[in-house]
Amino acid sequence: MEDCKRAFRFMMTQLDAYPIDANNLFLSGDSSGGHTALLCWATWQQALLDTTTDALPPLKGCIDLYGVTDLTTIADYPSAVEHTHIDSPESQLLGGKIPRAHTEEAEKASIPFYLKENQQLVPLLIMHGNRDSVVPFEQSVTLFAHCQSFGIPAEFYAVDNADHGGSFFYCEDVLKVIVAFLKKHTK
Repeated sequence: MEDCKRAFRFMMTQLDAYPIDANNLFLSGDSSGGHTALLCWATWQQALLDTTTDALPPLKGCIDLYGVTDLTTIADYPSAVEHTHIDSPESQLLGGKIPRAHTEEAEKASIPFYLKENQQLVPLLIMHGNRDSVVPFEQSVTLFAHCQSFGIPAEFYAVDNADHGGSFFYCEDVLKVIVAFLKKHTK
């Protein structure tokens, strides 16, 4: 998250060198990149998960494709990944600590623990395959429910029969949803 925020600040100093539209910036990522984008989105312009209090540029939205959202509940649902094992990606993210055994650390890496009622966040697009064998589909369903209950603008699309990424996500229907979201939230 620190690196992502640092990269955005760097990009803003390079507007003359690169074709960056500083008025239409979005966060986006898939899988672990979705997790990173979500944590940045939930803590943008806050003194959290950052190395400095320097202002960040304004965002227009965030796009999450099948990212992990909550390390405290990821092992509650069927998955091809043993999320309670010391070698799981979530345990490695926590420095070799199993999320269920280290709840405080797991919460710090979980998006719902940063969300608050009426929090001023840019719109979020969540897309997740309903047959994901790596990151349980319920991760995105629950995040969307949190957003709804807190009044945070979010859209959720289940990609029918899609696993964790793959061709179901790189098709015209999915791209249309993403492009429509981008167009809806740009100047």
